[in-house]
Amino acid sequence: MRRYTRNPEADRKIEEDLKDIVNILKRSTDGIYSILLVGALGKGEGLADSDNNLYSDYDVFVITKHSLSSKIKANTIARIREVIGKYYKDYKKELKIDVRYFELSRLKKVLPILRFFDMKYASTVIYGKDAKRMIPGFVASQLPLYEGFRLLLNRLCFIAEWFSIEKISKWDDQKAIYAEISKNYMVCCYALCMMHRQYRPQLKEALPVAMRILNESSLSSSKYLGKSLERYCEGRLNSRFEEVKNPQKEWFYSINALLDVLKEFLGEFVGGRELPELYPRVSRYYLKDYVDYWFRRTFRFRAPKIVGFLSTIVMRVYRTVCWFFKLPKTYPRALKLMNDPVMAIYAAAAFGFAGIREGKVDMNYLTTAAKLLGQCYPFVLEGGYPSERFDNFLRALSDAHTLRLNLKELETIRHNNIEVLFRNFN
Repeated sequence: MRRYTRNPEADRKIEEDLKDIVNILKRSTDGIYSILLVGALGKGEGLADSDNNLYSDYDVFVITKHSLSSKIKANTIARIREVIGKYYKDYKKELKIDVRYFELSRLKKVLPILRFFDMKYASTVIYGKDAKRMIPGFVASQLPLYEGFRLLLNRLCFIAEWFSIEKISKWDDQKAIYAEISKNYMVCCYALCMMHRQYRPQLKEALPVAMRILNESSLSSSKYLGKSLERYCEGRLNSRFEEVKNPQKEWFYSINALLDVLKEFLGEFVGGRELPELYPRVSRYYLKDYVDYWFRRTFRFRAPKIVGFLSTIVMRVYRTVCWFFKLPKTYPRALKLMNDPVMAIYAAAAFGFAGIREGKVDMNYLTTAAKLLGQCYPFVLEGGYPSERFDNFLRALSDAHTLRLNLKELETIRHNNIEVLFRNFN
């Protein structure tokens, strides 16, 4: 039996779930080449307690020999969630099952993106042939800085899906609290490694690297961050659910840790360590590493600066147009100056969470966050208590982020990035 967690009984249940997932996929999907389990479970570092409750999600990649219709994918994913989800009704934490499809022919040409790096070096084949060998042999130093930047901001956006001030004030599930806090520090750990071009896909290897980086860092919060990061990441690796004496305080400390590492990233990425540097400056530079890699692979030389600049402009326009036509209702402001909707959502998330301190809302930050979100999504910050306004903002942010992830056009770009862009040019 494969190891997915440190709990053998939980691993048996996971094996049963994976068999069900594979059987559903085989019955409903033609031309499957391989099925891969990625994420913490695929790395063998899943989190489960002594009662066999699972606190890691199922992240499955289905590699197919040809393209499939959206209807087939949607029906298959719905069936998997129906079958597997019924076993977890008694869980206090809702189990997330994420199934994604990718064509084999495209897998051979992917750019150095974090999910494909993890897939190649730290995933588990649960059916079919080993598709990992088809992925180009990236090295950690080739991963663009933007991948770590996106890792941090995606975490904040996913938190927005369930977080509210009212909920956090009544949080009493100690194991769920520990799992979520430890996940924040795990993301910090990976991001720190990426910022210094020393990424390791497994947490047990990334933690010593991150601790060394923090010990040599000039970051003002590095001492406290180092202690918390080591405590929660080691606890996660050993499935050690420690009691969190002050859940609300510890939770907001972990959010601050994400923001502190994000600011360090801004310093590396655009030369400024304050949140106002995030948007729109990051949207001007984030394609640079991808363009350079593509040019070196294709033409054996580095991309001229003008190419990187033009690529970013074209990508922003393309993303904006796709976004505009997928919005639930007409919103002309989303086309203003061709703002990059992804960057606007990310910046709104950063400012929103920066404005919350132990349950108290800073309205200056929240107002800025609402304005950023309003550039790409129909949202206006309405009256009421600050906590109510913050929770309303998070709901809108969550809706916008979910819509972004469901965009077929944007999903194509996120997987194959500027490969698609240059193919269109040709």
